Amino acid sequence: MARVLTGKLDTLKIRLDNGRESLEVSMERKAENAKHRLEMLRQGLEENSPETYRQRGLARIIGPDGNAAGSIKGLKAGDRIRIEMTDGSARAAVEEIENG
Repeated sequence: MARVLTGKLDTLKIRLDNGRESLEVSMERKAENAKHRLEMLRQGLEENSPETYRQRGLARIIGPDGNAAGSIKGLKAGDRIRIEMTDGSARAAVEEIENG
């Protein structure tokens, strides 16, 4: 009887060890996948940051309300704007609106 119980106990220990190992491998895989995903998201944010765009020669226009002007529709002749570039900013006045 003791041998039977010992055999069953040994079998359960082996199953437990196998389950633990399988869980560790699964957790490591999930951690690596999460790390890779975070790196991809970081790269995407970096590539699409305003600073990256300004380094490419693009500028950010700040309208008279202090917000980024994403469209010409929010501006009118005479408005004071700020042009932000990679190495500083300039203030300017809108002379004329040309619709594209």
